[in-house]
Amino acid sequence: MQKFSNTRLDAFPSVSAYCQELKVLADQLANVNAPVDDERLVLQLIAGLNESYEGIATILQQQDPLPSFYTSRSRLIEVETRKAEQALLASKTAMALNTTTSRTPTHTDSPPNTYRSDSRGHGRSRGRGRGRSSSGRSRFPPTNTYWQPPYAPWMTPWSGYQL
Repeated sequence: MQKFSNTRLDAFPSVSAYCQELKVLADQLANVNAPVDDERLVLQLIAGLNESYEGIATILQQQDPLPSFYTSRSRLIEVETRKAEQALLASKTAMALNTTTSRTPTHTDSPPNTYRSDSRGHGRSRGRGRGRSSSGRSRFPPTNTYWQPPYAPWMTPWSGYQL
C-alpha cells in the first residue's frame, strides 16, 4: 500500500507507463485482500501527477461523479500526446528560425556592378536612396564602372538608336 501511495509520474517515461504501474499495484493489492476501489485508484492517479498536468488534474477532480480509471487514463494520454506534438512543432519552428538567421548572404550570383540595368537605380546600396555610394553621397558614379543606357523597349538597334 505504501508503494501504491508513493508512486509518482516523475519516475516514469510516459503517462501510459505510470498508469500501468498503478494498475499493476492495485491488482497486487487486490490479490492480498487489500482491494483498491476505482475511485481510490483515480484519486491516486491524479495525486501522482506533476505540475505540467495540473490543468487536466483539476478537470478530472471536479467531475461528479469521478471518471473511471480508464477514462482518466485516456484523457491523460490525450494531453500527453498534445504536449508532445506542441513540443515537436516548437522545435521545428526554432530549428527553422535558427537556420534562416544563421545563414550569411553570399554575393556570388552576379559580379558587383553598381549601375546594372535591372537594379532600378539602387546600385549596391539598395534601399539607401539614389546616388549613394559606399563612400557617402555623390552626384557622380564611381570612376571604376561604366555607364549603361536605361532599358527602353522602343530603343532597339533596329529603330535607329545607336549605342
